[in-house]
Amino acid sequence: MLNDDKAGKPEGIHLEFGRRPTVAFGNSTEDREMLEYTTAGSGVRLGRLVLHDDPAREYAYRPARGLPDATIGTFPLALDDEAEQKGWQVVSTKNDWKKIFAFGD
Repeated sequence: MLNDDKAGKPEGIHLEFGRRPTVAFGNSTEDREMLEYTTAGSGVRLGRLVLHDDPAREYAYRPARGLPDATIGTFPLALDDEAEQKGWQVVSTKNDWKKIFAFGD
C-alpha cells in the first residue's frame, strides 16, 4: 500500500498515471510535495492551494493569514509564504467561493 501523503503523493501519482500532472490542487502541508512535483515539470503548470478559512460555512485550517491556531487542518504561515514564492495561488473559501456545499446557502 502506498503512502498517499507528503512524499508519497508524487510517487503514487507517477505509479498510477506514469507521468507528471500539469495541474495540482492541495489544501495543507501534506500536499506540498505533490505541488512541487507538478509545478517542477516543463511547459505550462498550475499549482493551487485551497485555504479553508470559512468556519461559518465549513472549516478553518490555520494559522495562516491571521487565523488562530487550531487542531483541525494545518495551513501554516510557512506554507502560505512558500505558495507566494513558488507561484501557487491560494484560494480562500471565505472570499473566493460563493458556495461551498451544493446544499448550502
